[in-house]
Amino acid sequence: MAESVEKASKRAALRQLRIIATGLLVAMSVIYAVARTFEPRAPWIGFVRAFAEAAMVGAMADWFAVVALFRHPLGLPIPHTAIIRRKQAEVGQGLGGFIVENFLTRDIVGRRLAKIDLTGAASAWLVDHADTLVEKILTFLPRLLDAVDDEDVARVVHTQLLERVRAVPAAPAFGKALSLLSSGSKHEVLLSQILQFGGSLVSDHRHLIERGIEKELPIPEKVGPVSLVGVRHLVSAYISKKVVLNLLTTLDEIGDNPDHPVRAEFGRRLSNFVADLESSPEYLARGEEIKTELLENPAVQDYAGSVWAQLKAAIMRDIARPESAIRTQLASLLRSLASAVHDDGQLRGKLNDGLRNAVIDFVELNGSDIGTLIEETVRSWDADELIDKLEVEVGRDLQFIRLNGTVIGGAIGVLIHVAEILIWR
Repeated sequence: MAESVEKASKRAALRQLRIIATGLLVAMSVIYAVARTFEPRAPWIGFVRAFAEAAMVGAMADWFAVVALFRHPLGLPIPHTAIIRRKQAEVGQGLGGFIVENFLTRDIVGRRLAKIDLTGAASAWLVDHADTLVEKILTFLPRLLDAVDDEDVARVVHTQLLERVRAVPAAPAFGKALSLLSSGSKHEVLLSQILQFGGSLVSDHRHLIERGIEKELPIPEKVGPVSLVGVRHLVSAYISKKVVLNLLTTLDEIGDNPDHPVRAEFGRRLSNFVADLESSPEYLARGEEIKTELLENPAVQDYAGSVWAQLKAAIMRDIARPESAIRTQLASLLRSLASAVHDDGQLRGKLNDGLRNAVIDFVELNGSDIGTLIEETVRSWDADELIDKLEVEVGRDLQFIRLNGTVIGGAIGVLIHVAEILIWR
């Protein structure tokens, strides 16, 4: 995986400071050698020699200390070096315990959350970013749908359907539905719809009526050498025309006349049928038989599977469209809910209390598990990778320790040289 720009920049800065710190050590070594050579000729050069000598010691000591954190200096297995590699498990354990004890206690989390309007911030964010959130959800949704086993979904749907349907008596339920449809004057509307449907059915299929009449006509197709096919066709056409006309006329009369006897008879029979459905043992038993036959039919399970397949395909098609209805409606729904929550201070307060208590309870119950997770995670890291990450993140500051050690060591060397002159010479 390509290294990030930020990490590459930190690595380059670390490399540059290493070169500078090492270069300064080399420079102090050269200065010391030169000063040591010419010190007998010019006593003041002793200050330069003392500075360079102490600077070398300080630079080497700090180099050793910095390197010992991550690896063995010069590859030598010196005791108490390569500290991070040796102490990786202890570091993880200490880090986990430190975080749990200092960040994940009930009081600390409670005080922190009390200052935060979690619901307000979340709802405000959702109002502004509903489209982005929906886009991310719908980007993930196709993979989720593909991961779901269609047969498992069909089986679950079928099982749930069976449980729900078996618990409801079929005949009374159907009777209640019919009762709602026929209450008041609704049965008049229902009958009008039936009449319109019947009229359309007769008009659209009059050729079938003509064909049926022609088939049943007692007229032979031939009498001797004379063909009567044309006669049969003319007679059936005439009769079917009359039948269709009479049927349509009768249906129109029933539909137009609110006091037509058929309407009253329809209402009476419908009421009796509804009453029988709700109370008749015979209808109750028959309804359960039909329901059982229906539920045990393999086609029902196949239908559950087809419903899921069609729904899945419809979702996939809609998501692929630039103007997705699901995308638009879901974003609008989320934005509306978020706005309603954000504008209702009382509701927002209750939700904040609930979220705060839930988070506090979770932390209290799972704090030790979080510490263990941190410990195990640190322990599982590759040591070389961990060391590399730490060096990149903090190595630049550690190189400044080397630079400071060089300068401060040199200054101390000068002070010691001054004390040597004042006291012993």
